[in-house]
Order: sequence, then structure tokens, then C-alpha cells
Amino acid sequence: MIKVMKDIWNFSGSESGNLRNSVLFGFLVGIGKMIEMAGIFVIITAIVNGITGKDPAWQSFLFVSAGVLIACFAKGFSQMEQTHAGYFMAANKRVSIADHIKTIPMGYFNENSLGELTGTMTTVIENIETMAPMVLIRMLEGLITSAVLLVGVTIFDYRFGIVVLIVDIIYLLLSSMMEKKSQSIAPKRQDSEVKLVSAVLEQLQGMSVVKSFHLSGRGDMALSDALEYNRKSNTEMEGFFVPYTIAQKALLQIGTFALITESVLFYLNGSLSLVYALMMIVMSFMIFSHISSTGSAMAIVRLLTSSMEKANKPETIGRMDENGTVFTTGNNEVEDKKVSFYN
Repeated sequence: MIKVMKDIWNFSGSESGNLRNSVLFGFLVGIGKMIEMAGIFVIITAIVNGITGKDPAWQSFLFVSAGVLIACFAKGFSQMEQTHAGYFMAANKRVSIADHIKTIPMGYFNENSLGELTGTMTTVIENIETMAPMVLIRMLEGLITSAVLLVGVTIFDYRFGIVVLIVDIIYLLLSSMMEKKSQSIAPKRQDSEVKLVSAVLEQLQGMSVVKSFHLSGRGDMALSDALEYNRKSNTEMEGFFVPYTIAQKALLQIGTFALITESVLFYLNGSLSLVYALMMIVMSFMIFSHISSTGSAMAIVRLLTSSMEKANKPETIGRMDENGTVFTTGNNEVEDKKVSFYN
């Protein structure tokens, strides 16, 4: 996971500053959510202690309003920075590949498909444009915010902190297993996208010949195979993720149920006040939301890694020899053999 984050950061190039800003604003979104919870705490305290009047309502309103405002503005800025980074890192990569393609020998396209290069410049880099910033930011935001929540819950009551820590560790282990297992499937899915683009371009380029010679329905096998390959690889990838997704969702639900059960039991045995028990029950429904976003981002990490490897491949093509090489022969004589002349 750390290697993937480094790869995305390196791939972003000059846009790494925007990614960093997006992560910081995303962290502010989490702070805004926590401020909203303070408003709930005020109301619960007032209800339990029998406090009447407008003061608790106004205090809660101010807390919730402040949290919503912070979260809204921070989310907006985070999305803008994320969109800017994704768009320009993709644009810069396309320009870089185009500049490099100008320097390669023309004979390269005699042995390699132009459709594959076109697929890289379009579909592959488009996947990076939309996924790379989102994956990096979700993973960083989720890990940082989850760590902050874990520390906060542990300070509140170490018994709840132990449960949250165990659930987080198991969830990350499941996500890591899913990410490693997808290593064999993600490249196939990426390859199917490129082959589909190549087959469609080939079909379109030959459309004039098809129309001229009434060849409709003939020679469509390559396109049909590409479509079937794409369908099969996408279905296989989605089917692969289903068991892991079910396990992750079930784990988070079990963790939430464990926190609620703990709150009730600790209140009944007198080791936890009613206010804190009710507050913990409310918190249990959102305490795992951030680690969940990390897991959902890790589900497409391998596909993103495959896309970045594909996007970097054109720049590894050898450049054309611009200076030339002088060849000298040991003998400059011209000799004719088996030459006949006829009248």
C-alpha cells in the first residue's frame, strides 16, 4: 500500500502539491464531522440531566452549523484540488508521451499496434486521471482520520479503543489480501481495455473497405473477441471482489454491534455513565466509516498500478539515432560476378 502511494505521488509530478492540499482539506472535513458530534453530545447531556430551555438547542445548533460549514468548504476545496491534480497529471503525461513518440523510429509501428498506443493515451490515462487522486486521498484521509478517532476513543475509554483497534487491523488485513490477490486479474482487465480500443479503431479505419466491397458481417471476429474479452475480464474482477467486500462489510457491522453491546453492558454494571453510553452508541455508527473508505480505495489499487505501468511503457521506447553512426569497410572495390549481356 505504501509503495502504491509513492508511485501515485511520483506519477503526479508537479501536481503533488495539489494532492497534498486535497489531503489536508480532507482532514478538515473529518474535523468538521467531529464538531457536529459535539452538538449531539450537548443535546444528549441536556436530555439526560433534564435541562430545559433554549440554551442547549442553540449550543447544539452552533456546533452543528460550524461543523457543517467547515466540512462543506473543506470538501469543496478538496474536490477542486483533487480534480485539478487528476486532470493535469493526465494531461502532462499525454504531452510527455507525445514528445517522446516524436523521437522514436517510424519502423516501430511496423511491429507494434497503433491501437495499443492510442488505447494507452485515451482509456488507460483516463483511468489514472479519475482514479489516482481519489485512491491516494481516500487512503491517506481514511488512515489519518481513523488513527485520530482511535486515539480519541482510547482516551475516552480504553475498552472501546481495544475493539476499534482490533477491527481496524483485521479490516486492513482483509484489504491487503484482496489487493495482493487482485494482482493476477487487474492486468487482464487493463489489457482488455486496450485491445478493445485497438479493435474498434481497426474496424473504423477499415469501414470504407467494408462498405465498398459489401463485407458487412465479415471480419468482425476480432472486434467480437475484444468485446467478449473485455466483458469476461470485467465480470471476473467484479466477481473476485464480492467475497472480500462481503467480509469487510460484515466485519464493520460486527464491530459496530460490539461497541453498542459494550456501551449497554458498561452502563448496566455502572462503569459508564448514561450520557457517555448514549454518545458511544451514536459514535459507533460512524467510527468505522473512514477505515471503510480506505478499504474501498484499496480494492482498485492493483488496477491503478497496472494502468500506471502501462502509461509509463511508451516512454521506454528507444529513441531514434539522431547523430548517426559512421561505418567503414575494409575493401572499397566493386566486383561483378555471374553477369551476362544479351543483344
